[in-house]
Amino acid sequence: MSFLWNPVPTPTFSANGQFASGAQVFFYVGGTSTPLVVYADDAFSQALPVPVIADQNGVFQPIYIPYGPYRRRIQDQNGVLLSDADNIDNFAPPTSGGSGLVVTQDMVFQTGYPVWLPTAGIRQGWIRSNGNTIGSALSGASELASSACANLYSYLWSNFADAKCPVTGGRGSNPTADFGANKPIGSLKMQGLCVAGLDDMGATAGSILQAVTTCTTNGTTTVVVVSAAGIAVGDSAIVNGISVGPIVSISGTTVILTSVAAGSASGISFRSSRFADAQIAGSIAGIQNVIQTSDNLAAHGHAITDPGHQHLYDQAVASATVTGGVVFPFANVNFGQPTQAAVTGITIANAGGGNPLSILQPTILGTWYMKL
Repeated sequence: MSFLWNPVPTPTFSANGQFASGAQVFFYVGGTSTPLVVYADDAFSQALPVPVIADQNGVFQPIYIPYGPYRRRIQDQNGVLLSDADNIDNFAPPTSGGSGLVVTQDMVFQTGYPVWLPTAGIRQGWIRSNGNTIGSALSGASELASSACANLYSYLWSNFADAKCPVTGGRGSNPTADFGANKPIGSLKMQGLCVAGLDDMGATAGSILQAVTTCTTNGTTTVVVVSAAGIAVGDSAIVNGISVGPIVSISGTTVILTSVAAGSASGISFRSSRFADAQIAGSIAGIQNVIQTSDNLAAHGHAITDPGHQHLYDQAVASATVTGGVVFPFANVNFGQPTQAAVTGITIANAGGGNPLSILQPTILGTWYMKL
């Protein structure tokens, strides 16, 4: 699970060549400034303080480091830098098995690596990404309370804001302090979620989960975009890198925003994102169902044919002669005179119940795990 750093106790020397009494050593995850939890024993039962202090001869106590690349920084007792080495390889050694060398999961997976399996239940050396908490053995964490959580605790603390991975009791100065204070931290919640790559992922935006263009602002909630292709009502608008809330409406290339887009200029970057921001890792978006409104439908009309119609009526005359020569005054004689044509006033009633429409891509269920 770990290796012993400085196995043959070699003293640390100060800048003047003397034993660096009280020298301080700091450990970090390789290539980062994220503190790495180190231990006084190979069983990881006793986490060491940060920094670890050398004795009067500049010799450090036994320090066990989890497998994986790490950074080591040594200062004298006054904080003067003596040595700083980064990305020191620290791979788990292979072991012998019945069929040759055995590669352990620590050689393949690093702390924080995710894996999905079409199964349920726990997995040794991993936690489920279900939003439950992890922490020290005395933390009372709901998913796993163990000293083995220290590295993943530091990973979650350092890579995700409290909104994603909240620390019970509030975040302190660093993950090592919070872990030592027995504060549980929430794991990422992956329940029911599919995964997708960031729309930019360190390169030019793919324009899959967002629409990218430029716009002209005038200091109001109205902007004019160069192209409205791919922009949708309800998308999150990011103007010049600043979120201005959901898009309210679109008319041609005129876009109405929820909040004011500050400034008055042209050629300003504009992104219409399905997420709060499709370029921020850990963002979550999507809905289970939708109730369509008239705004969601394409502009359309309904053809109504009403040709009109006529009615015949009898017209009264002063007198009329009928069979036998008899004259009848004010006789009603049907001349077949039609009325003027008129429409009927036909109306069309609304239809539809307004019930939610389920939205689900073909999906298989399983469990997301995260490496300790």
